[in-house]
Amino acid sequence: MTDLGAHPAPLQTPPPTEPPAQRRPVDWRRMRSPWAVLALLGSLLGAIGTAAGSAVAGRLAEDASVALVWLLALCVVGAAVLDSLGRTVWAGVTDRAEGRLRADLLDAAMLQPLAALDEQAVGEVLDRVDDDTHEVGSLLRQSVWMAIRTLLASGPLWLVAGLTWWPAFILFPLAGVAAVAVVRPLLPQISERKVVEEIAWTDHAAAMEEGVAARDDLRTSLGQAHLVRRCTELAATVHARFAEVLQLESQVGRRTGTLLHGMLAGTAVVGVALVLGDRLGTAALVTLFLVTTTFVGQVDQLARQLPDLQAGFGAVLRLRQLMGAEAEPTGGEPLPTGPLGLELRDLHFSYGTGPFALQGVELTVPAGTTCALVGRTGSGKSTLASLVSRAVDPEPGSVLLGGRDVLDLDLQALRSAVGVVTQRTEILAGTLAENIALFAAGSREAVEGAVTELGL
Repeated sequence: MTDLGAHPAPLQTPPPTEPPAQRRPVDWRRMRSPWAVLALLGSLLGAIGTAAGSAVAGRLAEDASVALVWLLALCVVGAAVLDSLGRTVWAGVTDRAEGRLRADLLDAAMLQPLAALDEQAVGEVLDRVDDDTHEVGSLLRQSVWMAIRTLLASGPLWLVAGLTWWPAFILFPLAGVAAVAVVRPLLPQISERKVVEEIAWTDHAAAMEEGVAARDDLRTSLGQAHLVRRCTELAATVHARFAEVLQLESQVGRRTGTLLHGMLAGTAVVGVALVLGDRLGTAALVTLFLVTTTFVGQVDQLARQLPDLQAGFGAVLRLRQLMGAEAEPTGGEPLPTGPLGLELRDLHFSYGTGPFALQGVELTVPAGTTCALVGRTGSGKSTLASLVSRAVDPEPGSVLLGGRDVLDLDLQALRSAVGVVTQRTEILAGTLAENIALFAAGSREAVEGAVTELGL
C-alpha cells in the first residue's frame, strides 16, 4: 500500500554523503596518527636497546664489571619496556581505526541503492562489516606489528653484527631474502586451502542453522538422526581441510627454521674457529652470536606470519570493494507543498532478469483521491510502489509526483512523503510506539489515534 496524500513536514535530511571515491580508503592512512608514530618510535628505541645490549653482553663476557652489568640491565629492561609500550599504543591505535572502519563500511553498505541491497545476502554484508574488519584489525595488531618490529630491529642488529664481523653485512640480508624465497611457493597453496576450509566451515554452519530452524519438523518426522549424521560428515570435512592448512603452515616453519637455524649454527662454528685462530675476540663472538640469535628468531617469526598477512590482504580487497560501492544520490529539488498527484507516463520497466516487464503504463491519480491496483501476484503492483519511492529508479520522465519527475526530487524528501507498507513488515528493536511511527519524531497522541482508528 502506498500513501500519496498530503505529506507531513519532511524529516530532517541528513548531510550529503561523500561519494565512494572521496571516502577514506582502506589502506595505511587509517593508521596515520601521532600515537602510531609514538608506537613505532618506541619499537625502534627498543630495537636499538636490544642491539646495544648484545654489544654490552659481549664486553661483559670478556671483562666483567658492575658498571657493565648495570648497563646491560638498562639496555635489556629498557628495550622490553619500550617495546611493550609501543605494542600497547599500537593496539590502541588499531582498535580506534577498526572502529572507524566498521562505521564507514556500515555507511557504505546502507547507503547503496535499495536494488543493490536486495541482491546482497544479509550474511554477506555482516561478513564484510564485522568478520573482515575484525580480521584486518587482528592482522594489524599482530602480523603487521611483527613485520614492522622485525624491520625496525633488523637495522640495528645488522649494523652491530657488521661492525663486529664484516661478513655479517652480507650474510644477514641474504638470510632474510632466502627465508622469504623458500616460503613464497607455499603461500598460494595456503591461500587456496584456506578458502576451501572456509567453504567447509560455511557448509557446516548452514547445516546447523537449518537444523535449528527446522527443529519442530525434525522432531515430528524423527529426522534428528539424519541431521546429526550430516553435521558429523561436514565436521569431518572441516577437520580434514583444517589439517591440510596446518600441514602447509608447518612446512613454512620447517623450511625457515632449517635455513635460519642452520645459519645460526654456521655462524657459531665459524666464530669459534675465528676465536681459536686469534682473528676474533671473545667479546666479539658473544656479541655476534647474541645478535644473530635475535635476528634469526625475529625473521623466523615473520616468515610464519606471512600466510596470515596474505589472508588479511584478501580481506582488505573485499573491504575496498564494499567501500567503493555506489551510493544513492543526494540533493535535488524540494517537494511541492500541499497534496500531491501521481502520474505515470508511458512507463517501461524491467528488472533485467526473467520475463517480467512493465510496458507503456499510463496512470493518473489526482491529489486527494484513492486508487486501488488489483491484479494477480507478479503483475507489477509492488513494482509500481517501488518506482514511486525510488527503491528502483524509473526511466526519466515516466513517474511524476506533484508534476515533477521523481528522479529530480531530493531522495530523502521524496521518501518522507511517500509511505510504502509491504506485505512483510519488520519489527525492529524499540517500543511499540516507535515501530508504529517508524522511528520518526511525533506525539504519543498521534500514535494512539492511529491505533484507535485501525481498531488494533
